[in-house]
Amino acid sequence: ITSSEIQRLIDDMFDTMREYSGIGLAAPQVHEGLRLFVAGAKPSVLGPVMSDDEEMPLVALINPEITLVGDPTELGWEGCLSIPDIRGRVPRAREVKVKAWDRSGRQVSFTAHGFPARVIQHEYD
Repeated sequence: ITSSEIQRLIDDMFDTMREYSGIGLAAPQVHEGLRLFVAGAKPSVLGPVMSDDEEMPLVALINPEITLVGDPTELGWEGCLSIPDIRGRVPRAREVKVKAWDRSGRQVSFTAHGFPARVIQHEYD
């Protein structure tokens, strides 16, 4: 995880995400067969709970494990940088529990609610 290649990939993915005004980007979208995604809108400390804030903290999550809390019944509009200018209503769970490795090689665990939960589910998919 801490190799220069992976760190450069993560930096490049954040740059690409920002360049195209996205809020998330998964490694397969940039032709990398890795279980890795970046997401977020502002630098912030990742705590045990990620709230409904639409400006979620920047995260790089490696080998994430996502557990849905409740049924995926909340419909919301989503788009994807891989398919520009197309949006669709997608059912998602309002809350998810996440376990992953961060870009420093530390294991992280947190719960996300609302918009951040939607973003995480989208990128995980």
